[in-house]
Amino acid sequence: MNLLPLCAFALLAGILLKISEELFPKFKPLILAATGILFFLYFIIKIAPLWTKLFTFGSESDYPALFALLFKGFGIALVVSVSASFCRDLGEEKVAEKLELCGKGAILYLSLPILEYLLKWIGEIVV
Repeated sequence: MNLLPLCAFALLAGILLKISEELFPKFKPLILAATGILFFLYFIIKIAPLWTKLFTFGSESDYPALFALLFKGFGIALVVSVSASFCRDLGEEKVAEKLELCGKGAILYLSLPILEYLLKWIGEIVV
C-alpha cells in the first residue's frame, strides 16, 4: 500500500486548515469532513483486494458463519472509529466517547456466538 499520495494529501489538508482557520473559519469543519471521507475512501479502495481474499478464505473454511461474524465486527469497529474521529475533529468529544461505547457493546453482543463456540470446543477438548 503506497502511502505517499495519502501523506501528500494530509499535508495539503493541514495547510488548507491553517489557512482557513484565519481567513474562512466557517470552512474548517467542511475541510475536516472532506479530508476524513477521502482518507476513508482511499483506505477502502486499497484494502479491497485483502477484503476479497479474506471473504474467499472465510467462505472456504469449515465455519463460514463465524467468519461472517468476524467481518461484521470489523465493519462495526471501522465505522464507529471513523465516525468518532469525525466527532472529535468537530470538537464533540463526549459524543465520540458515547459512540465508541455503543460500538463496543455491539461488538460484544456480536461476539457471543463465537464465545459460545469456543467454550464448547474447549469443553470437548478438556473432557
